[in-house]
Amino acid sequence: MIGRVGDIGLPRCAANAVTVRLDPAFQRSVGFTELIVRPGVRRDGKEAKRWYLTAAEQGYAEAQNSLGSALQAEGDLGKAREWYEKASAQNHALATNNLAYLYDLGLGVPQDRKKAFELYSRSADLGWGEAMFNIAVMYGAGQIGGAPDLFSTCVWTVRADMNARGQQKLIQRVHKSMQYLEHNLPPEQLATCRKDGQSWNPPLLKLAIDVPQQ
Repeated sequence: MIGRVGDIGLPRCAANAVTVRLDPAFQRSVGFTELIVRPGVRRDGKEAKRWYLTAAEQGYAEAQNSLGSALQAEGDLGKAREWYEKASAQNHALATNNLAYLYDLGLGVPQDRKKAFELYSRSADLGWGEAMFNIAVMYGAGQIGGAPDLFSTCVWTVRADMNARGQQKLIQRVHKSMQYLEHNLPPEQLATCRKDGQSWNPPLLKLAIDVPQQ
C-alpha cells in the first residue's frame, strides 16, 4: 500500500532532498498524500501533479500512470496518452487498460477499436481484471467480430471475476453481467463458459509491476 506521508504528520520541508530526488516511490507517495482529503486540509492537485511529474520523469511507472490519470481528468488527453504509453511499456497493467480506453472511445485519438482490443488484451494478460471485463463488454456489444458474442462475453466476465482482487465496483458490474448471462445463455454453454473462464490464468502476470501476484 502506498505510504500516506501526510497522515503521520511529516512536514513536506522535512523530506531529505537527496531522497526526494532519487526515490520515485517516495515522490509518488507524497503526490498521493496531496490527493487525500483530511480534516482541515485542502486537497492540492497541483502539488500532487508536481510530485508525480518528478517521479514519472525518473521512469517510475506508477507515477507515470497517476500523472496520466490526472491529466486525463483535466482534459489534456494528448499528454495523458504519452504518460500511459510510458507506463504501459514497463508492463503497468492499469496504464495499459487506461491507454486502451482512450482508443476504445476515441478520446484524444482517432477511435480504433482494434487497437483498443489489443491493448485491453495485453492488460488482461498482465492480470488486470477491469481490462478483462472491458473485453467482455466489447464482445457483448458486437465490437469484435461484427455480432454480439454472449459466450465470449461470459468467458471474459468469469475471468474478470476471478481477477477482480477486491475491486468492489468491478465486482458489482461483473455480478450484474453474470445475472444477465445466466438468463440468456443455454445451460450447457454457461457451464462451458464457467469452465473456460476459471481454468485460465493471465499468462503475463509475473511481468506486471502493479498487480499482486497470487
